[in-house]
Amino acid sequence: MNYTLITSNRFNDGGFTFVEVIVYLAITLAMYSIMNIGLGSLEKRKLYLEAKEVKLALNEAQDLAMLKGNNVLVRFNVSDNFYTIIDDVGDYETLRMIVVKDPVYIKLVNTSSNNRTVHYTYRGTVSSGATIQMQTPRYSIDITVSVATGRVKIGEIIKKKGT
Repeated sequence: MNYTLITSNRFNDGGFTFVEVIVYLAITLAMYSIMNIGLGSLEKRKLYLEAKEVKLALNEAQDLAMLKGNNVLVRFNVSDNFYTIIDDVGDYETLRMIVVKDPVYIKLVNTSSNNRTVHYTYRGTVSSGATIQMQTPRYSIDITVSVATGRVKIGEIIKKKGT
């Protein structure tokens, strides 16, 4: 007996089926949304880490002021995106300079003396309170220094309007 296999060429035209196209689109959209969510959380993480770095620098300045028994300053340079810890004795020796890394930048520094400087006394207190605002293209965070104790507090990360 001879058997002949009859095949239809109807589905063998090299194209994609509708189901395959839908699966491809679903996978692509899922990957895109995961990347978008991941990038937003990465931006938040960088912002929070830079805020923690500022808090550590302010705490270091407070400790140095008490250990050395003299005033220590933390001066913020908003235009060039860095801050310095300065020994307030004689020639104002710079103890440390910290550059803020992209995409984070220092947006605003409010002090009652309005010179963008947090001034720690030899007792570890500050002469005036301060608020330092740091931002990324989509988020911002405030760091506050209390007047009486010199305590540093990091606020919540806030999403900017319109982003």
